[in-house]
Amino acid sequence: MQSSPAIGPDGTVYVGALDKKLYAINGKTGDKLWEFETGSLVRSSPAIGSDGTLYVGSNDKKLYAINPKTGVKLWEFETGGVVESSPAIGSDGTVYVGSIDKKLYSINGKTGVKLWEFETGRGVGSSPAIGADGTVYVGSDKLYAINGKTGDKLWEFEAGFGVESTPAIGSDGTVYVGSWDKKLYSINGKTGVKLWEFETGGVVRSSPAIGSDGTVYVGSSDKKLYAFRTDSKGLAKSPWPMRGQNAQHTGRAIGSGSSEPIEPNPTPNPSKPEPGQPSPSKPQTGSLEQFITGKRIHFQMADGSGSFWSEFSADGTHRHSERPEGKFKVNVLKVIVHDPEQVELVFQKPGITPGDTFEAKSPGAEKGLLFKVLKVETIPHIKTPNAKPSNPKPGLPLPPLPGAPANPKQ
Repeated sequence: MQSSPAIGPDGTVYVGALDKKLYAINGKTGDKLWEFETGSLVRSSPAIGSDGTLYVGSNDKKLYAINPKTGVKLWEFETGGVVESSPAIGSDGTVYVGSIDKKLYSINGKTGVKLWEFETGRGVGSSPAIGADGTVYVGSDKLYAINGKTGDKLWEFEAGFGVESTPAIGSDGTVYVGSWDKKLYSINGKTGVKLWEFETGGVVRSSPAIGSDGTVYVGSSDKKLYAFRTDSKGLAKSPWPMRGQNAQHTGRAIGSGSSEPIEPNPTPNPSKPEPGQPSPSKPQTGSLEQFITGKRIHFQMADGSGSFWSEFSADGTHRHSERPEGKFKVNVLKVIVHDPEQVELVFQKPGITPGDTFEAKSPGAEKGLLFKVLKVETIPHIKTPNAKPSNPKPGLPLPPLPGAPANPKQ
């Protein structure tokens, strides 16, 4: 279970799971009230609208709206990629959510109709935050500020690597966000100008929290929690100023429970066919492909931070501890992964052993990120979850890489 719970006004707990389901649970007794099954695992955290409607993403590429009392689907909206981003809800009920198809979507919360979409340079694993003026902030290859009404870009801020951390907005409008470059940034929410930065000892995928006294808290993969004194005296008075909406992470819009949820839509959006994926070729004896097929490779970043794994199945399926399921093919010492973004893993020799290093980079890039192999296991000898272990949050080991589109780690 990687979804974070949302808590309804009546104390009902809603949470997604890797068994493809969203659950409603009595917060007092732990009894299951209902379950709703999606088409793939649910790593997105649910959000609760002002009328009680539940919104949650799934790795089946869809955002769902669900009646909180019955668990009946109200509508579904299909994106072009896995949805692990958690929805944010505007003051007018508009739902904002990111997708690995590199887009942020604005969707009518009542009908499921798309209002606009905004394309970034990489998959959007970050969850959006909304400022007091309706500006939507979201991370991808960069941190973007977007007009919540029109979808027009207001500004962009480029960190050293990509941004998977969900922004937090202070009462003074300052935006705080972490990055794969190991830093926490403080950014002017109006202009996108950097106010300050602090470098930790590891990747910052954690989403910041802001205390009532202005203290900003954030975790890092260096195993430390950091606290910073700031001039932001608490969260912004906005519809969705941080991940989970508030410091208690109830995932509930302001005024939720004030009215009855909308009735189900009898004609939900039809499913789209799955896009084509590269098919595996037959491994050659003594090749890198022959060595990695059927293996799970554990690795970390060359600086010792992080702990990840990649699994290469005989049917050409690639699974990763932090990314969506995809396909792979091998070209000599290069493994090309599509999930659905393309990443190239460049190895030094066909037989991989602990201590070896490999480079992960975007196609055409001269330089990527260096990783070190920790352990190699045979897939049949280890327990692999039936659910697909996908990315986002957004931050995305393999992380956003140098040379990716639009100057492109959750």
